Formats: sequence, structure tokens, C-alpha cells
Amino acid sequence: LNSSGKAYDRTSILADITRPPHQTSAHIDSIKVQVHGDVAIALGTETDTGPDPAKDEVDHRIWLDTWKQTAKGWKLIASSEMAPPQK
Repeated sequence: LNSSGKAYDRTSILADITRPPHQTSAHIDSIKVQVHGDVAIALGTETDTGPDPAKDEVDHRIWLDTWKQTAKGWKLIASSEMAPPQK
């Protein structure tokens, strides 16, 4: 899910990442990972800038990813993101 509550599927993600403009930088501000057997949960915050840094386009996000360990390595099985609460 994105910050607007829209669910993504493979087709929409591929269409989104191939369509410009994109951010010019993405910075992971924090990340906390908890591992429970073959499942890992990652909670983090990030700051994205762009596509034009001169316009001061900055986006802050909180995200939550769930990973499962498989015979071929770790696989992302669920992901969501949202805007941080207003202070």
C-alpha cells in the first residue's frame, strides 16, 4: 500500500518506476529489523528529494516491509508506506 492507501501490483510498480520524473535522492533515516524464525519485519523512515532539488520537493515516509527466507534467499512478501503523522 502507498501513502494514499492504493494497493500496488507488479504491473503498476513496473509502470511507476519506468515513468519519469523520479526522485533525485532517497535517504534511509532509520531502520529497525526484527527477525522471527524465517520471517523478518523491517520498519523504517526515509526522506526522498526531487526530481528537482531546486524546488525543495521533499517527501518523508514511514514504511513497513515483511520478508520471508526461502531456499533462494530473502523474498519481500508484503510492503506498505505512509506519510508520517503531522506534528
